[in-house]
Amino acid sequence: HHKTLIKNPKKTALATFIAFVIVGFVPLMPFVLAFFLKSVKTIQFETSIVLTVIAFISIGSIKGEVLGKNRAKSALETFIIGSIAALISFVVGYFLRLLVG
Repeated sequence: HHKTLIKNPKKTALATFIAFVIVGFVPLMPFVLAFFLKSVKTIQFETSIVLTVIAFISIGSIKGEVLGKNRAKSALETFIIGSIAALISFVVGYFLRLLVG
């Protein structure tokens, strides 16, 4: 006999929104910080990449734990998918910048 857990859709939506905002801000943190601390400006792009990689691997590992799957495999999968998405976003942004000026 298995109990079904019924989740509150509003709470689930709010939790998802908050998670997206927090994790979505990770790559932007070095750029915001560079605005206030000029010493960060020279390494903001590299710092953004490192923090984003850490975020992808952490999310993947947590996902693996929650789903009862291999954490390392899940972390690698999330890292690869996230990296491809980030690369596509970067390339699109780069070409849009060329078009717009």
